[in-house]
Amino acid sequence: DLRALSKNKDVHVETTTMHGFSYLAFNDQDPIFSNPKVRQAFRWMIDYQGLGSTVLEYQGTPRASLVPAGAFGALDAKEGQPFSLNLEKAKALLAEAGYPNGFRKFIHSANNISPAIAQHVQANAAKIGVTLQLEQMADAQLFTRARAREFEVLLIGWGAGYPDADSM
Repeated sequence: DLRALSKNKDVHVETTTMHGFSYLAFNDQDPIFSNPKVRQAFRWMIDYQGLGSTVLEYQGTPRASLVPAGAFGALDAKEGQPFSLNLEKAKALLAEAGYPNGFRKFIHSANNISPAIAQHVQANAAKIGVTLQLEQMADAQLFTRARAREFEVLLIGWGAGYPDADSM
């Protein structure tokens, strides 16, 4: 893995920015996810800093903006990531939305880096009373489900061919 290689004095690991992103999509036709407070709760239950230093190390940088850092039109680091882990705030938002005891849903992800991110989301969701059952699948199956809106929560991504906000 790249972390181990970077500790080898005989190896130089070169990194570069890839212009793409992974994100959680919520089916807002679902009565629970149609409530903005539920979706906001998810923003506060993710440990962005923890993801950045573990799962995403050498893979990406957590941001709340769709435009990646370095691309024309990108927000700076602070504006691009205004959220941080705050489980109390997430739980309060769920209670305000009418779900003080949480709920159960499925989260679908692809077979690349997504399972590790989905497991992170699942673990933190459990801390605020939300049970997410993971279902991993091939990209073709994931995109078919996404286009047909046959999902509750979807962890999906996009890669841009060139570094410009218009390509996002």
